[in-house]
Amino acid sequence: MTNSAIRLACRTSVASVLLLSGCGSLPTSGPSNSQVLDGTLSTNNPLGIKLVDLTPAVVQELRGQQERQMSIIDNLRTNAAVDRLGPGDVLAITIYEAGNGLFSPRKATSDTDAAPTGSTAENLPRLQVDRNGLIMVPYAGEIRVAGHTTTEVQRIIEDRLRDKTAQAQVLVSLVTNGSNIVYISGDVKASGRYPLSLAHERLLDIVALAGGPTHSPQDTLVKVDRHGQEATTSLTRVQTIPAENIAIEPQDRIQVDYLPRSYLSFGATGRVAQVQFDAATVSLAEAVARVGGLNDDRANPEAVFLFRYERPANAAALGVLPPGAPTSAAPAVPGTAPTGTPVIYKVNMREPQTFFAIQQFPMQDKDVIYIANAPTVQIYKFLQLIYTFATPAITARAVVQ
Repeated sequence: MTNSAIRLACRTSVASVLLLSGCGSLPTSGPSNSQVLDGTLSTNNPLGIKLVDLTPAVVQELRGQQERQMSIIDNLRTNAAVDRLGPGDVLAITIYEAGNGLFSPRKATSDTDAAPTGSTAENLPRLQVDRNGLIMVPYAGEIRVAGHTTTEVQRIIEDRLRDKTAQAQVLVSLVTNGSNIVYISGDVKASGRYPLSLAHERLLDIVALAGGPTHSPQDTLVKVDRHGQEATTSLTRVQTIPAENIAIEPQDRIQVDYLPRSYLSFGATGRVAQVQFDAATVSLAEAVARVGGLNDDRANPEAVFLFRYERPANAAALGVLPPGAPTSAAPAVPGTAPTGTPVIYKVNMREPQTFFAIQQFPMQDKDVIYIANAPTVQIYKFLQLIYTFATPAITARAVVQ
């Protein structure tokens, strides 16, 4: 055997020893099953990560924790009347008088003519309600109309004119609604200011008045701002859950945004990817299937994990809410950084009942799916490395002999 072959064999032996001393240094796509479990049980867990076995019972518990997201706004309902006048409204006023009119007097053609009969009508110039809620009507003076209906304003003007003209009749109509309006903007076809009517429009009515969303409803968010309080939900929830289709009140502001939801997949899957939902709901089973399922050559079916920041209500229902943490919070807004209790759901795909559970377990925006490698994968990688190092030495020795 030549000196070079001997040196090569020595290097191979040293490499083998180093490999035997630390299989943990072999390349891998993430933590193993035991490392995930140990990490959640360890005292060195600064995030306070909780581990939950995903079972049909857990799925059923979470399904019972659905909250109304628009309840924050609906609880601020004032039942404000939409037919009350306010600053910015423009009124059309017509005054009818019997005989000689105060606003449109008629003169006799001669001294012998009888007093004119019939009635006269006078259309006053359009009057805008000022910022103090007042208008000025000739001979009636300054009138506070804010908070009144048009019918009430008619009676006020008639009372003011009773001693000044005979049998005055007044008609008041709203020309421009400047106070009972709602604002809608964002990803709709016609942003703008829309007046409210006695039909008591709801959220979907206003979205329809604005021409509807410019993107698919499932990835379109609707935010309502009322008196500084905000609530956000998906347009699909508003369409499918009647309680989310809240009544709109004057001065509400609606923002419609297209924010596609997505989840991430890592580990021993068919592919590592960021996947958009492209549907109103996506189950965990569908999410795994979309990335090619478990890799037969690498995946550990007992170590499928879903990483999620769980909202307080769900964490409390699962018994993993940290002590002293609030049990309620504003619903998570898709498209933004998630907050809540960090929870790892462990899925054992060797159990048949698991396949029923994951069909009913809905994915959330920014969820992370991770599938750990099977224990034999690291052994296989180790043997492959040894073979890679040993083959040149074996070949050299065979040549020398």
